[in-house]
Amino acid sequence: MSSKKPLPIGTDIFEKLITDNSYYVDKTGLIEFLKEKKGDVNLFTRPRRFGKTLNMTMLYEFFRLGGKPELFNGLKISKNKALCEKWQNQFPTIFMTLKGVEGNNFELARLHLMGLVIDAILSFRDLSNSEKLNIEEKETYKKLKDIEKYDKEKQNELITKSIRILSELIYKHYGRKTVFIIDEYDVPLDKAENNGYFNEMISLIRGMFNNAFKTNPYLEMAILTGCLRISKESIFTGMNNFQIFSVADDLASEHFGFTQEEVNEIFDYYGVSARLDDAKKWYDGYRIGNKDVYCPWDIVLFCSDLRGKIDIFPKAYWANTSGNSILKRFLEKAKDSTKQELEELVAGGVVSKKIKHELTYQDLYKTADNIWSVLYSTGYLTSVGRTSDTDFQLRIPNKEIKIIYEQQIMQWLNETFLTQKTVLQDLYDGFFDGNAEKVEKALTQILAQSISVRDSMARKDYKENFYQGLLIGLLTQNNKGLVVESNRESGDGYPDLILYTRNYSIGIIVELKYAESPKKFQEALDEGMRQIDNNRYIKIFDDEDAYVVRKFVIACYKKRCRVAVK
Repeated sequence: MSSKKPLPIGTDIFEKLITDNSYYVDKTGLIEFLKEKKGDVNLFTRPRRFGKTLNMTMLYEFFRLGGKPELFNGLKISKNKALCEKWQNQFPTIFMTLKGVEGNNFELARLHLMGLVIDAILSFRDLSNSEKLNIEEKETYKKLKDIEKYDKEKQNELITKSIRILSELIYKHYGRKTVFIIDEYDVPLDKAENNGYFNEMISLIRGMFNNAFKTNPYLEMAILTGCLRISKESIFTGMNNFQIFSVADDLASEHFGFTQEEVNEIFDYYGVSARLDDAKKWYDGYRIGNKDVYCPWDIVLFCSDLRGKIDIFPKAYWANTSGNSILKRFLEKAKDSTKQELEELVAGGVVSKKIKHELTYQDLYKTADNIWSVLYSTGYLTSVGRTSDTDFQLRIPNKEIKIIYEQQIMQWLNETFLTQKTVLQDLYDGFFDGNAEKVEKALTQILAQSISVRDSMARKDYKENFYQGLLIGLLTQNNKGLVVESNRESGDGYPDLILYTRNYSIGIIVELKYAESPKKFQEALDEGMRQIDNNRYIKIFDDEDAYVVRKFVIACYKKRCRVAVK
């Protein structure tokens, strides 16, 4: 184990990764791609954790003047001698990542952006004493460098003009055009939309981009990454030589994310190939253009965990990198027909949708129809086929993303039903009083409004987990003083739910069963009651004579249920 290269966990800086001799999946083919296909401005959109920042820092190290060519020794691009002679370390290069441009108000976010602009300006300190700049030009550079000394209005003016002015001064000093790399260009807009200062932020970003990119004779090339393809009219107004490479495009599809061959090589190198099937089920399935790819973040972390324990269970690594608020917004907008489509997706099915490749940020979450496009662009859905430029067949990519849907749906259901006081009170009273009819009626009302997360091909116990999770969420908020525990050992097994009052007045065992059809409700109820009795589930209450013990069995089929009690 110790002789192997370290995995690049938490490292998205190319220079550090190579210097530390970490394992690197060679994506330098992106450089050749840009040489052949580049526009003046090139935007790559991919889901989060797909290697965007690592690729951008790789490009930065390749292009920048004063860079270290030895960083690329042995990599694919080093074999292209002619390209390296012409492009490698030949351009003044500005790198900015906008992922930290955020705040709960515009002023905080604006200051973050201004800090990045100042850093870019100070990275070319040679301009201060350049013999190729006249006094007026040096004064202009000093004004940019001292941007913090001005009032807000002047600061904003300089922020929007800074890159354009800087590229001109750089050209006069070095005699070379500038390469401008922006990582996560859309993060400031997302944060601004969420915090209520979108108009102010887009005005600032649009001004900076237009000045830097539009008819700038001192720009060699601009490369941007982000998750979403924002409408050109809203942010890239009037840019003609503007190339977009999105998740729907074949071009550049292999340069972000790991291909099957690359994952095979990683797992073979670290001696964990026995778990490739699990990796595929959990982390593969993203269709980028004409390529199937894995999420790099997941593969690196899963491989790292496997090196410690080869039989470890896969985890939802990607899910833990964001609050997944997009799904919550989607559920809030969902109509009945949309809920049915969502059920179909979670059951492993496919839905047909029109995808809008460009949206303004203000339109992203206005309707569920728009959010389908956002879910596709951000990796929550992937394409399994298309019949036109806008007509796509979509599915959930893999098991990890399916778990995110299930968790978000369950959370949303619980939050929604907790507002329905009358139905919930009937549910609580029914369990407390031992009234099967009342529990059945209340639960039937709840299930009728729910979004099922059952997989039609799943085992019965998996289907039962949905109903168990729903009941736990609902009963935890009860006002009857009932403590709720799940899968706690009692007797010779583990009941689905155990409810009891702390004063030892009531003890309840709940067993959930999935019926294969409405005709089999009674069969499922009988099976559940036998299970309670045969496994002596009520033994947990034996030490407390004061307990009134009730045994509930709930049999469910889709959005219907039957309840029995003894």
